[in-house]
Amino acid sequence: MVARVAGNVLTVLIPAHNEEDALGPTLRALQRQTAAPERVIVVADNCDDGTASVAEDLGAEVMCTVGNTHRKAGALNQALARLEAAPPRFVMVVDADTRLSPRFIETALREVARDPRMGAVSGLFVGEKPSGLLQQFQANEYIRYRTQIESTHRVSVVTGTASVFRYSALRDVAAHRGSDIPGTAGDVYDRSAIIEDSELTLALKSCG
Repeated sequence: MVARVAGNVLTVLIPAHNEEDALGPTLRALQRQTAAPERVIVVADNCDDGTASVAEDLGAEVMCTVGNTHRKAGALNQALARLEAAPPRFVMVVDADTRLSPRFIETALREVARDPRMGAVSGLFVGEKPSGLLQQFQANEYIRYRTQIESTHRVSVVTGTASVFRYSALRDVAAHRGSDIPGTAGDVYDRSAIIEDSELTLALKSCG
């Protein structure tokens, strides 16, 4: 049974650059969640394939970036800026090739809502069955990361794979960009960072 929380609680942002092949399973996994988001927005970033069509066919909103030259960070900054007119309480960022387990949103919202000091909630992940050496290395890294978290109960990165953020915490980061923390004033994500989720984690911690 799918539960929908009243009010503008959760908006999902899926940054996607030419992801027509991966996007379908990602959106269908969102449709199977035990807690449904109010909005699912595919952020089509400089796409020249059928990403937007796949998103629309599966009921997602599509936002196309404009003049973005700052990769994923720039795409997400544009999407977050458009949410300011009617901001949700929480924002979830999901990679276009991530398939969430059915209770992910329900669990993440419960955890972030129970403590007003908590800015974000992330999760553990596993890779698909490797089909080559590079995928095997990636799967090994996922296992190592999971083992580390389960043994220490501490997360070093609020991963871009799938994470839920308190919207007010993201606005706090934007307010401190260019002064207390690196980046351009008003940006949530540092557009110069190569690993944007790692940098955002440090920024959130710096803002308390």
